[in-house]
Amino acid sequence: MLENIFRYMEEKGVGPVEAAIEGTHEIGLAVTATTLSLVIIFLPVAFMTGYARRFVNEFGWTMALSIMVSLLVSFTLTPMMSSRLLKVKESGEHARSRESKFAKWIDHSYLQALEWSLDHRARIIAVCAGVFLLTFPLYHLVGRDWIPTDDQNEINASVDFPEGQSLDRTIALLSDIAKRVGKIREVVLVEHIRTG
Repeated sequence: MLENIFRYMEEKGVGPVEAAIEGTHEIGLAVTATTLSLVIIFLPVAFMTGYARRFVNEFGWTMALSIMVSLLVSFTLTPMMSSRLLKVKESGEHARSRESKFAKWIDHSYLQALEWSLDHRARIIAVCAGVFLLTFPLYHLVGRDWIPTDDQNEINASVDFPEGQSLDRTIALLSDIAKRVGKIREVVLVEHIRTG
């Protein structure tokens, strides 16, 4: 949105307020469509079920809502601030003389790298293909898991018993389970907590 408003000011020479109105009106549908397509991608993540739900549920909601907020900002705050704060850059030698040496160096280096890349397309494609192919062996070195790496060496288990079972019978069964688990060689401590 901001780029289109600035383009109106720079290329068409219109004032900031008119540029904000026309620039927003011109690409409003495209911005809305792009935003909704992103929401459609992230919203199903919020409704995932099973084990993955614990890790990605909040992420899906956060992304979907933040994208919707960005749509609201792009149609309200961005045009308003653009109409008040945007200024068209001076053209010609006077504007160039005010640029810092660092900015000129960045600009010059980028243009040189871009020209070299366009003149040596085969090498660039080969490097990109090589980096892509390296991802396969590196993927196995990185490892992947849903469980966080900070393992506390603890396992929690909950047991459901039939409704109406006596308290004595429940305690006896839980004690039996605790004894069986305690006999496993790697287990150091077994605690069972009674809940009402």
